Amino acid sequence: FRHEEFAEYKGTRKETPQELVQQLLSCRDYFAALGIPAIEFNGFEADDVVGTLSKQAIHQGYHTIIVSGDMDAAQLVDDHVTLITPKQGVTDVNVYDPAAVEARYGFGPELVPDYKALVGDTSDNIPGIPGIGDKSATKLIQEFGTLESLLARLPEVEERYRKKIEPFVEEAPKYKRLATIVRDIPIEFGFEPLEISAEQLEQATAAMTALEFRTLAKKATTILGAYTKG
Repeated sequence: FRHEEFAEYKGTRKETPQELVQQLLSCRDYFAALGIPAIEFNGFEADDVVGTLSKQAIHQGYHTIIVSGDMDAAQLVDDHVTLITPKQGVTDVNVYDPAAVEARYGFGPELVPDYKALVGDTSDNIPGIPGIGDKSATKLIQEFGTLESLLARLPEVEERYRKKIEPFVEEAPKYKRLATIVRDIPIEFGFEPLEISAEQLEQATAAMTALEFRTLAKKATTILGAYTKG
């Protein structure tokens, strides 16, 4: 739906290599063997699926941990959702709760889309407002809050910023919509604890061996055995 609203969305990205496409197909089979669901929804991005499930999980009594290399997910962080981003490898990581997001950006998670509307996002090809950088955007958000509040109070904005924003009054709200993760996709998901049958455990071990994950294959029974029924 973002491409329908803004044709240039993610327009700077190269086409996905076919080698990676084939690997993703293998990943689906691998996760299925492990009993881990792979969830997709046409017309939306993975972030939207993650955002929706993390919101649904709150009502199921779960605390969600999102593991991602994409700081877009910082907008999902709240008292029930934690974001982990890798710094190096899988053990050296950043852990973001609401306070950590505020410490990084200077404002809370809920204002991340407003920030991206102002500064843009090169990875998603969201233009932002030319001349408004990280420090300027942070200053404006700390003073005015949401993008909507900023635009409504534009006469109060310092002239050096106002003259940059005024030509983009119509475009900026669209940039925010592009940067906002959707959290209400009509997905139905069961939140039951993971259970693996003895047959699935055997299939998982075979999948690891076939993919030459030899060390993991040796540990499969020990690690996955805790989730095996019976």
